[in-house]
Amino acid sequence: MGISERKVRQREAMKDMILTAAQEIVAAEGWQALSIRKIAEAIEYSAPVIYTHFENKDAIREIFVREGFTLLGNAVEAVLAGAGTAEEKLWNVAAAYRHFAITQSSYYRIMFDFGIPSCEAASMYSEIHRFGSLIRLAISQAMGPTVAEDKIWLKFHTFWSILHGLIAINLLKITETPGELRDPVFDDAVQGFIHHLNTKV
Repeated sequence: MGISERKVRQREAMKDMILTAAQEIVAAEGWQALSIRKIAEAIEYSAPVIYTHFENKDAIREIFVREGFTLLGNAVEAVLAGAGTAEEKLWNVAAAYRHFAITQSSYYRIMFDFGIPSCEAASMYSEIHRFGSLIRLAISQAMGPTVAEDKIWLKFHTFWSILHGLIAINLLKITETPGELRDPVFDDAVQGFIHHLNTKV
C-alpha cells in the first residue's frame, strides 16, 4: 500500500470514528447536546482534528440526514415494489416508516430534530426529494389516477404529519400513555387516514 493510499484510508477511518461518536452522543443526549468538543472528548482527539474533517456540526448532520433519508427511502421503495393492493401498500409504508424510526432512532432524531423538512430542504437534498416522491406515489396509487396533484400534496403532508407526530410523541416521551397502547394508537390513526382517503376523494 502506497503512502497516499494509506493516508486516504486513515482519513476515512477518522471520519467514520467521528460520525460513530456523533451518532452515539445524539442517541444518548439528543442533537442539541452534540458539539465538536464532545466528539473530540469521545474519540480522544483534539477539536482541531475534528475540524480538519468537518467544518462544523451542521456538516456532520448533513451526512446523517442524507444517509437516513436514503435508508428510509429504500424501505418505502421496497414496500411499493412488493405485493398487495394500493391501500395495503400505503399501510405497509406507514409500518415501514415506524419501524425505521424505532430501529434507527439515532438517525431519526437527527433527521427530524428541526421538524419535518421544508420544501427548501427537500430541494437541497435529493434523498429527501426521493423519499417525498415515493410517499406521494403511494398516496396517488391509493387515491386513483384522476385525483388532482394539489389533493395528493395535501394528503402527503397530512400523512407525514400523522406519522411524524405520533412517533415524536413516543420518542420524546411527552405522554404518559402506556407503551402497550402506542401501537393501537398508531394503527388507529393510519387506518383512519386510509379510510378517509378512500371515502373522501
